[in-house]
Amino acid sequence: MCEAPVEPHDVTHDLPTAVTGASEAGPRRREFLSDAVAWLTVAEVARQLRVSSATVYRLVDRGQLRHARVSNAIRISRLDLAGYLGGAPERR
Repeated sequence: MCEAPVEPHDVTHDLPTAVTGASEAGPRRREFLSDAVAWLTVAEVARQLRVSSATVYRLVDRGQLRHARVSNAIRISRLDLAGYLGGAPERR
């Protein structure tokens, strides 16, 4: 018995228009559940800030840049990077 490969499920039919970006003219783009939070690697953050990866690790270690750990990997959300750049107060 062969099963079809599992594909990501399109969740646009369950999301309100404000989330999907749909308008009366039609959807702007398809949204998938995995697009809910955009996570960046340390290298990606370093490139955006034009600093070394070591500098990003220092910001994380000092608690100046919010992050999440996935196993041993550090990930930074785009919102937290924007908050750091904007000087927003740290959330705990």
